[in-house]
Amino acid sequence: MSKHMYKALLIVAGLAAGQASANLITNGSFEKNPTSAVVYNGNASNQPIGSFDDYGSLSNSAHRWAVASSLPGWDLFYGPGVEVQFNGVLGFNAQDGNRYVELDTHFAYNKPGNSNAGIYQKLTGMQIGATYELSFWYRSRTTKKDDNGLGVYWQPNAALLSQANTFTTVDYDPQEANNKAWTQYKVTLVASANEMFLGFGGFGDALYNANSATNGNGKGALLDNVSLNLVASPVSAPATLGLFGLAALGLMLRRRKA
Repeated sequence: MSKHMYKALLIVAGLAAGQASANLITNGSFEKNPTSAVVYNGNASNQPIGSFDDYGSLSNSAHRWAVASSLPGWDLFYGPGVEVQFNGVLGFNAQDGNRYVELDTHFAYNKPGNSNAGIYQKLTGMQIGATYELSFWYRSRTTKKDDNGLGVYWQPNAALLSQANTFTTVDYDPQEANNKAWTQYKVTLVASANEMFLGFGGFGDALYNANSATNGNGKGALLDNVSLNLVASPVSAPATLGLFGLAALGLMLRRRKA
């Protein structure tokens, strides 16, 4: 293959793989109000009864959170619920917008239990064999060992989502200081089906108190600004031949012009 044809092929292939794609995630920054009921808020007696937005405008920033059974675009696959926190509740703001989630969910202090939670989103219209880039922002709430884990899940079937079946994990890292600032992580994913299920889940066995028989202290992995973008479509044999044909055509046109 001549160097001109090789260059032409690279240009055409680059156009096929490098086109900008839209974010495939719904409610990736958790800004939409839940349609499900607020299942728990430890300061409910001090809070107004109204829309979910009311929790974000409370004068006492420590009260700006609530637990819902699901969120728009996201469903629960384990745990007691997903905790949404508003800007300022922990002394800092969301990485994007006004809200983020904590996947070590709050609980009633008189009934400590497993507070870790997992959420997932069903993605349709995926290209089998295509490569996608997942981006998300993580922050650990504490610096305790075994307390701030975040699992990433990627499965072709919701039934396969399991705490024991993570694709990759993120945790508190003193070298990255990811407890002091939001830190971005990127993961390369390949779709194995037209429908894929992307999930995030908290893990860690730090206990609320010594009398608790199950894991969970209500403090752990924080998550915000999730996005998923197509990086490269699968190239079939006919498509590959087409690329060579286009490259050859480009070479022919170049020769004719010369």
